[in-house]
Amino acid sequence: MLDGHAKAATKPAPRKKAEPWTDVWERMDFDSKMSAKAVQMRKATGKMMDDVHDRLEKHVEETSFPAWIVDHFKPLGINGLTIKGLGSPGLTTFEAGSIIYELGKRDASIATFFLVHNAIGMAVVDVLGDEEQR
Repeated sequence: MLDGHAKAATKPAPRKKAEPWTDVWERMDFDSKMSAKAVQMRKATGKMMDDVHDRLEKHVEETSFPAWIVDHFKPLGINGLTIKGLGSPGLTTFEAGSIIYELGKRDASIATFFLVHNAIGMAVVDVLGDEEQR
C-alpha cells in the first residue's frame, strides 16, 4: 500500500559500453550460410567503412555528400549485388544483405545511397533494359 510518501529514486547501474562495430553477423554464424567469396566481400566492405569512417564524419557535420566514396566501392566488386554477369557479383539476397549490413552499421546514409543505385537503379536496368543498356 502506498503511504503517500515518495521514495528516493535509485540510480540505475551504468550500462556497459558496447564495443564499436561488433561483428554480430559473424557471432550469429551467418557467414556459414554464405559463399567464401561473399564472406570475403562482406569483411572487405566492413574494413573499407572502418578505414573511411573518420573522413565521413566531416560530411555529416557539413551536410555534404562524400562523392569520393564511390571510388572505394569499385575495388570491392560489390556493385550490382544480385545481378549475375556484366561485372556484378551475382550474390544471393542474403549475401547482398550482409554487404548492406556492413555499410549501414557504420553509416546509414552511405548504405541508402548504395542501395538506391544498386538495388533499385541497376536492378531495373538489369530486368527491363535491352542488351545495350545493360
